[in-house]
Amino acid sequence: DLLSRRKLVSHTVSDQVNDWLATGVDFSMVASAFGLDPLAHSPAGRNTFICNKTGAHPGIRADVGTIGTSATWLSYAVIANWDASGPDLRDAALSGMRTIGTTLRTALEGQ
Repeated sequence: DLLSRRKLVSHTVSDQVNDWLATGVDFSMVASAFGLDPLAHSPAGRNTFICNKTGAHPGIRADVGTIGTSATWLSYAVIANWDASGPDLRDAALSGMRTIGTTLRTALEGQ
């Protein structure tokens, strides 16, 4: 939340980290619920801006970031993990992450 309010260390530091995160183009996890174009996601799209970073490893999917509108910003960190030597649960993990994104979208739209 400090990052989204530009209070992480300072405005300058917050702006720099947000600039780094804004270049993220992987919208396959939490951010998939917002229906934004990963290569052209700006507030003009749906009055929503997303800054995120994803990560993947066998049996792990992670997505952290901030999602906001001109009035409200939310920060999130979602990590899914499963036994990589067992059944491939990637689809279930991504579906669950999208559900969390839908919850965030609903919260933003309710503001």
